[in-house]
Amino acid sequence: MIEVIDNFLPEDNFKALEKAIMTPVTFPWYYVPTLSDAGDLKEYYFIHFFYESVDHPPSQHFPLIKKLLFKLQCQALLRAKANLFLSKPKIYEHEIHFDFANESKSCVFSVNTNNGYTRIGNEKIESVANRAVIFPSKLHHRSTSCSDQQIRVNININYYV
Repeated sequence: MIEVIDNFLPEDNFKALEKAIMTPVTFPWYYVPTLSDAGDLKEYYFIHFFYESVDHPPSQHFPLIKKLLFKLQCQALLRAKANLFLSKPKIYEHEIHFDFANESKSCVFSVNTNNGYTRIGNEKIESVANRAVIFPSKLHHRSTSCSDQQIRVNININYYV
């Protein structure tokens, strides 16, 4: 049900993706004032939609995630976005949520290593660079901030196989 795959992308593919996303000033991030539909005002974050829906054109940076989509065997994409969470003095767990109430899959792909994590039920999966966590989109889960790096960056992909 929950798959954790380390070294998900070949090293050269991962390094190219990491450099593109983590290089300051060159990758566009957009401020979101709340983390959940419930209006969690304790935490804000930054996102970049690679793909939001059929009603919106994909980002010019969409090619960065093509190798991820291929490795996931993605047949139909629902949404793909990068998340940037700012460091906090201590780790803050965000609101529990699910991505989609259908038979799609979710992948949380860690771009950098930090002490943040994704919690799915009682399972806590640490953020390790180039790690993919794959699970049914309807499973309740939560993300966190980190406290040992300036930022926690992951890519969230919702898709059908």
